Amino acid sequence: MSDRKLLKDIEEHREMMIYLANTTSFSHPTVVDISTKLDLLLNKYEKSCSELIIK
Repeated sequence: MSDRKLLKDIEEHREMMIYLANTTSFSHPTVVDISTKLDLLLNKYEKSCSELIIK
């Protein structure tokens, strides 16, 4: 996955999480699920960036 696509996915998940948290609650299962996916995407992006720095 390209960094550009990864950043787009991160932004989409972030926006959806904020919207749902504001319309439901932060502990709603869907918000928690999106938050977990967002964490995975952020970790993937961080790993990608750190690999570029090492090279």
